[in-house]
Amino acid sequence: KYVFDSEPLSGVISESLKRTDYSRMELLKPSEGKFKLLVRNQPEEKEMIDELKLVFVTHPENTFVTTNQEGDFFNYKRIIRPLSVTDEKGKDVSVFFYEKDNIRWQTLMPVDTSYNASEERHSLKFTFPKPKDAENALLLVNCGSAYWGSKMIKIMLQLKGDKVNDWYGNLFNGGREMQKLFRFLWDEELFAVKVNLREGENYFTRAYLPAGGPLMDEDRIVRLPLNNVSGDFVEFIINPPAGFWKIDQIGMIYDYEITEKNKIKEYDAVFAEDQDGKDIRNLISSKDKNYYEM
Repeated sequence: KYVFDSEPLSGVISESLKRTDYSRMELLKPSEGKFKLLVRNQPEEKEMIDELKLVFVTHPENTFVTTNQEGDFFNYKRIIRPLSVTDEKGKDVSVFFYEKDNIRWQTLMPVDTSYNASEERHSLKFTFPKPKDAENALLLVNCGSAYWGSKMIKIMLQLKGDKVNDWYGNLFNGGREMQKLFRFLWDEELFAVKVNLREGENYFTRAYLPAGGPLMDEDRIVRLPLNNVSGDFVEFIINPPAGFWKIDQIGMIYDYEITEKNKIKEYDAVFAEDQDGKDIRNLISSKDKNYYEM
């Protein structure tokens, strides 16, 4: 049978926001000598797929492989847990971030709609051990938009009223609305959370956590430069807006390698049909803006 295994390309509401996404197929098993995937358009929206391939990565035994937003594949053996994670109230919430166990940190959102939170943002402070002379590290992150964050995309579009098509057109042309959208998302951290790294006595934004979900969150690698971090610890703060994020794991990786290109192989579908029996292989075989429209 088919089981839910990945949710790529969340938040891509316009061609101007398109990206290549990689999802680890953790439950995929061969059936009749083939790998079989069922891609469904379940949300209330139109999906446009330009390319869909299966990627195989060869890596050493007893190592893990995870990708970043840029499409690099990293292999590693060990993920370092945080020494401590404290929230804005000084409470130790470290246990939420130790491992991927489907027990996520997120804002308490009671059923009582009269509830009024005093904080618009949370503040999570992470502390990790730092090896001597370490100048670079990777953050392994499993996080994504909460259900409210996903719902707000539709609500924000509805606020455009009968001008929404004009707004989409301006996005497509890379106009002023595109710049405003990126600035809004960056400032408010609704779908990308800044990683504010401590360097000396001050904090500087050195990376960001990418959004995913809301139904299924993916592991992602985030590069973290440490050349200006002194001492025996790495400290950073993230400030997720209340209600918009859920986080399952954040860990540090110091010992890693980037997978060589010759160990990464892409495979096209040998069979691909839509619900009407139409062969769609030519639509999803390459990035050519010849989209399969769902």
